[in-house]
Amino acid sequence: MTIARRFGLLGFVLVLFATGFAGVILFQTGSQLLATDHLRDLVAVAGHAGVLGQQLQRERTAAAAVIITGTSEQRGTFAQQAKSTMDETDRYEQLRRGLSSVPPGTAALLDRIDIEIGGLPALREQVRSGKAVSLSAVTFAYRILIADLISYRDAVAQAGAPPDLADQIRAGAALSRAAENVALEQVVVLGSLAPGVQVTPAIQQDINATRTGYTEAVTSFGNLAPPGWQSWLGHELTGPDIVAAQRLEDEVGRVPLGQRVHVDTDEWNAAMSARAARLHDVETRADDAARAGVGRLHDLRRTQTLGTSGGVLVVVLVAIVLAIAMGRPLVRRLRSLRDTAQGVAAHGLAQAIDNLRGGALGIGRVDPAEYAGKQTQVAADGGKDEIAEVGRAFNAVYREAIRTAVEQLILRRASAENLVHLSRRGQTLLDLLTRLLDTVERDETSPERLDLLYRLDNAVTRTKRVNLSLLLLGGAGASVPQRSDASLHDVLRAAMSQIELYRQVDLGLDQTGAAIMGGAVDEVAHLFAELLDNATRYSGPSAPVYVEVSAAPDGAIVEIFDQGRLSEDTRDRLNRQLASPGDTQLASMQSIGLTAVGLIATHHGIRVHLRADAGGGTIAVVQLPRRLLRRVQTAERGVPAAPPRAGQAHRPGAPAPAPRAPAWPVTACLPKAPSPATAE
Repeated sequence: MTIARRFGLLGFVLVLFATGFAGVILFQTGSQLLATDHLRDLVAVAGHAGVLGQQLQRERTAAAAVIITGTSEQRGTFAQQAKSTMDETDRYEQLRRGLSSVPPGTAALLDRIDIEIGGLPALREQVRSGKAVSLSAVTFAYRILIADLISYRDAVAQAGAPPDLADQIRAGAALSRAAENVALEQVVVLGSLAPGVQVTPAIQQDINATRTGYTEAVTSFGNLAPPGWQSWLGHELTGPDIVAAQRLEDEVGRVPLGQRVHVDTDEWNAAMSARAARLHDVETRADDAARAGVGRLHDLRRTQTLGTSGGVLVVVLVAIVLAIAMGRPLVRRLRSLRDTAQGVAAHGLAQAIDNLRGGALGIGRVDPAEYAGKQTQVAADGGKDEIAEVGRAFNAVYREAIRTAVEQLILRRASAENLVHLSRRGQTLLDLLTRLLDTVERDETSPERLDLLYRLDNAVTRTKRVNLSLLLLGGAGASVPQRSDASLHDVLRAAMSQIELYRQVDLGLDQTGAAIMGGAVDEVAHLFAELLDNATRYSGPSAPVYVEVSAAPDGAIVEIFDQGRLSEDTRDRLNRQLASPGDTQLASMQSIGLTAVGLIATHHGIRVHLRADAGGGTIAVVQLPRRLLRRVQTAERGVPAAPPRAGQAHRPGAPAPAPRAPAWPVTACLPKAPSPATAE
């Protein structure tokens, strides 16, 4: 690779890194802009919450006047103030419904405020009716709602605002608390001015608490507010009305316990209302300033987000231009390499393997490395960069794969030939052993020895079945295939003679009148023998295995019922193995019988599959195609089939067999059936 290209790729990586870094910054600024947008909505609602608190304080004062004196003029004032409060409530709720992404704690507080606002109509009705309504209860109800509104104003300061804006929001909430303490003091003193009311320790404690709360709120405001805001408050808290309010407060504070408060009600209301109004004026100016600060912050972050977006866009465009300029030649070469490699993998390698499997090579007559070197190679240019190295590496891998495939085929063919050779030698010896046993059986008269000879004959027959499976796995078939047709019933009987637990098999009647074509008799009998052997072994030592034969539109069906239970996964796996037995030269010796069944079924077009029985066992269903079946010879009709063995019972739950149609004896020589001496 040239130095220029290396530096180009390095620049491309750096551009990608810059793009990713810019993306992170864009995400951060976008998140900050979204948080500021939410904060702006929260602050707007907080401002209306402060105004709503002011209206509620005035409504509470009017309600106290109605409860104490109850004149029509005071009732009118209360009704007018209630209407003003409801108008402000509507404006607050409209903004409240527009809030989104509210912190969980703030959301719970807002929900509580909604519930308390919903209870105001009932509270107002109590005040208007004047029926057994307590001033303290009414005052407490208003006080709870106003306190929650102030708490919401405090909570907004914790919703992601910068420290300076958070302090300003808290300063506005402190003014709300100061005004609330002034309004509470006004209501407490109004209650003490009622006829017959004297100053009690509770009243004196309430008055002192409100004055202390006012002092603490003003001090908190001074600690949080900017100097300009403090000058606003200092200017508002001067003047004749503020001096009058302070004088009246001192007079009330000097009234001893047990004495009545002697101040003019109208003068008291005017002085305290003026004092609260001045506090609300400063509060309104502070809220406006806080909203303006949040707006400036929002504009700043929006500008930052737009600038970052523009920068990211420029970086991405530069990255795209660099990628196109540097990557197009690389992409062309990589595509050429890919297309050539895919062509070799899809066609060249497959063709080479097909030639090997098709027998185009003789064992020992080909050199694996030489054969691999003659195959199609990947077209790689003569460059010295990484792409050319990848092409050469793929060539080496491809040649190694072909060489390994040739070596494996040679080994497999040699193994298969050895397996067939050993199986046929074993078959010859077993045939000799069978002839010797037949000779001994003819001259034997002792029932005990004859039974032993029959058992030995059955063991030899089972060994022949294993040898036939080995021949199939080696790629060969039966050494001397049957030439004449055999009835399906006799083929099943021959299969029974090739298993150890043949006594457990209950062979039903065959009403199909079908015979197996001669060239397939031995292999079909072997197929049934493997299935019956598997069924008897997995059913248990004494459980019966039932065999039923029935006709089908496209052939015949043989069903083998056993008591073995298989899981659904195991049954699916076995069915897949039966449908696709795979490479016969790599078949596992642990599943030789099942592999032999699959090979025979594939060769003759037989369909074998396992399914669950309703009774909990397993059913092996064998579907014999029509091309494999023949009709029994007409000349042999009228000869009845042999009846079932004594003691055999039909499969439980199955319908009783109908009278069997005439069957005809098999002229072919089938494997020996179980001997009378050993049959049930």
